[in-house]
Amino acid sequence: VPFEHVDVWVPSHVGSAAPRGSGAAKRQRTSSAEAASESGTGTGGGDDSPSFRLCYGGSVTVGAQVDPPEAGGTGRSPLTDEDKQNFALFGDYSEKFSFSNGCGLPGRIFKSGIPAWEQFVSKAPADLFERRGGAVQFGVKTALGVPVVSPNVGRVVLILYSKHDRPKDEALVGRMITDLRLMNPCARWRLVVDIDPDAPGNAVPPTSAPARPS
Repeated sequence: VPFEHVDVWVPSHVGSAAPRGSGAAKRQRTSSAEAASESGTGTGGGDDSPSFRLCYGGSVTVGAQVDPPEAGGTGRSPLTDEDKQNFALFGDYSEKFSFSNGCGLPGRIFKSGIPAWEQFVSKAPADLFERRGGAVQFGVKTALGVPVVSPNVGRVVLILYSKHDRPKDEALVGRMITDLRLMNPCARWRLVVDIDPDAPGNAVPPTSAPARPS
């Protein structure tokens, strides 16, 4: 597969304080396996519920790359440390976003259920690829979004990225769809609680050091 980085986007309920735009600041999740059914996404579609968003579920960078088309496109070579760092930073950047149904690349893939191979994402209009700023900064040029059926949330979205301009390969997309159907992933949630130590009642009492023997 000619992509060096991949992330996953999972439908989740978010707090009412979260922005309602298509791309949003750091998400606030609540655990809910009923996200899909309540938002009409049991079969992959769904309305644009203001409390329902696609949230970043993690990413991974592979250690090698398929040579770009201008270099023949058949061999493989290792990613440089700089490339790995850039993809890691792009993952940190992406974590700050969430997408409503039908908005941004993850939202459009989730709503349509149709894969999308997009080239030159660093030059795309913001309404088509809202993370364009990160793509420019960290050298991402091509993205492939693939819907993956999930038994408990209806659908998750897998997006693969390359730092090269990768021409669209319909045959590859077809094989990936066939293989991904076998995954049948079940989304799981982790509860994260942020506590402000300066808020009343949240102060952490000082602990006394153990007495030293004389």
